[in-house]
Amino acid sequence: MKIEIDTSPTPFALHVIAADLRPEDRHELAVTREIYDAEELVRDAFAARHTYLAVVNLDDVPIFAFGAVPLVGRSFVQGWAFGRPGSYRVLAAVTRHIKKLMIPRLIELGVQAVQVLSHPDHVRAHIWLRQLGFRLQARVPGIGPRKEEMFLFIGRAP
Repeated sequence: MKIEIDTSPTPFALHVIAADLRPEDRHELAVTREIYDAEELVRDAFAARHTYLAVVNLDDVPIFAFGAVPLVGRSFVQGWAFGRPGSYRVLAAVTRHIKKLMIPRLIELGVQAVQVLSHPDHVRAHIWLRQLGFRLQARVPGIGPRKEEMFLFIGRAP
């Protein structure tokens, strides 16, 4: 099993992932988007290249993407991640990458906090976020066109 993390991915690599999302990611994205559109997701994700963007390849095939986009200047960013079925196999490598490379890079850019919204049913994501040092800060009602609840996790710079 060969895992490679590419921090200069192409929109095509993001499209491979967005076109075949895990059901839990598709469900989570449906909360904030009226209609799921892989091309729109690719455009939004690719915008993160100015802050932080990475695609994980498993045996040379894109399987997972993660990144951060500015919310308030550069001091507060929105973190995100999505993957294809089977992408949980790369989470240990992604976790190491985030801790050793992404977090120091975000701090270098002046980021003080990262916000992540997660669906209450996406328990695996909540466990992973806690492992990365995020804390559940609030339950936020009324998100998206269907007014669903999301969990707000915050990770702060050390």
